[in-house]
Amino acid sequence: MYKKMNGSNLTIATIVLFTLFSLGGSAALLSQTQPTWQPISGNEHNMIAMGNVYLNNVLVSGSDYWMGTYGPDGVFSDCRSANLVAANGAYYTTIRGNTNGQAIKFVLLNTRTLRSFVTTESLTFLNDDLQATCNLHFSGEGSNLSITSPNGGEVWRRGESRNITWTATNVPGYLTIELLHNGELAGTIVSSFPVTDGRLPWIVGRLFNGTFVTGGNLKIRIRSQAIPVMANTDLTKTDPAGKTH
Repeated sequence: MYKKMNGSNLTIATIVLFTLFSLGGSAALLSQTQPTWQPISGNEHNMIAMGNVYLNNVLVSGSDYWMGTYGPDGVFSDCRSANLVAANGAYYTTIRGNTNGQAIKFVLLNTRTLRSFVTTESLTFLNDDLQATCNLHFSGEGSNLSITSPNGGEVWRRGESRNITWTATNVPGYLTIELLHNGELAGTIVSSFPVTDGRLPWIVGRLFNGTFVTGGNLKIRIRSQAIPVMANTDLTKTDPAGKTH
């Protein structure tokens, strides 16, 4: 088994991987790095998969696509690999892990349209295995999630009432809305909130457990509970109540 280091490893918009998904206050889909693995017992193992990538039965072409793999804990906390899909539609990925039999799933990201695609196809992790003809088939119009307020760099005063707003395309079910500080999870604002509402009234700085967060370098993150899509945006600081701007 392995434990993941550096907190949740959801380093938002500061790494090469998927940094281009954070454009001002726009969407940031799956903005995370691969886990930093520390062996608890035994040795780390890898599994290699390679093949062609199809979207709606057409071979992917160009340089607009990234493909990620993730394990049983989900794409936001159990990313196993992430690679650019070649211009000819081929991919090669090294999947990290140390537990045979785990289901490994795939997600496809379009960096130009900021949409993600899922597939029902999966692999079963096997130490040091090679899957040389693992062709993948994604379908649909893709999903997108974008925060519209705050839209980057605002200063909101702790304790005042503000609305967190978003738009969603092909995102079903419910959202989890979180507050990050210096790239690390500070706490949950709300969980299981209907995506179709498009707006959450928020007492600035207040977490679900009733505590408040104040300071700079804050981000609001919204993620789907149903599919691997998320968005984040800067909220420069939540100043103490009474300070005006």
